[in-house]
Amino acid sequence: MNGPIHTITPGEPMTWEAFKAIPDTLQKKYVEGILEKYKVGPNAIARMFGISGTYCGNHLRSLGFTFSGHTTPSETARFLRDYGKAEEAETAPAADKKNTALERLSLTFSGGFSPETIVAKLQGLFEPGQEVTITVEVLAK
Repeated sequence: MNGPIHTITPGEPMTWEAFKAIPDTLQKKYVEGILEKYKVGPNAIARMFGISGTYCGNHLRSLGFTFSGHTTPSETARFLRDYGKAEEAETAPAADKKNTALERLSLTFSGGFSPETIVAKLQGLFEPGQEVTITVEVLAK
């Protein structure tokens, strides 16, 4: 008895849901195909998938990928255009990271409750000693 058959087409865009549905070995091959042709990092790949850069980067690192250096805006735009995300390429973020501040954020955690996990996620978002206001709303099932 054979298992399910999964097909990927290198160079073709894929939704996050379709990407996550294929085995890790095929996920790696798909991303390797991107990285062989484009000098992009997890943020550009995340934009193609329509998910957050941090979430995408964490998943790609769990597959064994490492990223170093910076992606140029023109390389990101070329990648996004080639992968059918021309509108994303045109609206590439041009903000100066040194002058950008996180002002408002909404997070939803679901599953087993782990205060340590929630604290760890929040710690990664802010500079130590930064003044923040946190409002907690809990909906327990």
